[in-house]
Amino acid sequence: MTGLTLPIKFILAFVLGMVIGNERQLHEKYTSNEKVAIPSILRLRIFSLISVAGLLVGILYEKYLALDMFIGASCLLQVLIFYILDSRRTKDTGISTEFALLYSFLIGEDLFLPQQRP
Repeated sequence: MTGLTLPIKFILAFVLGMVIGNERQLHEKYTSNEKVAIPSILRLRIFSLISVAGLLVGILYEKYLALDMFIGASCLLQVLIFYILDSRRTKDTGISTEFALLYSFLIGEDLFLPQQRP
């Protein structure tokens, strides 16, 4: 993704996170019998912002490694806290949404990091 400008990468990270959030919302809507606690617009925002946070980590990787590690660790900690609180509330120990959050973070990060070619 080296040919894209920085604003395009931000927009792409936001849209890809939105797509993943929309898929997770539709999955919960059609598989759950009870009312979903997190509204769909909030789920779209969460996944989009996590993907943009991954892009920021990719941008800060070379110059500000400490800040990069702090943002990455805080996103990981937030996902872990979300899993613990959500699994206690719903009594569901599934982890697919949390993996989707981490995957959207990695997608955002991958948009900026230079591609390794053999």
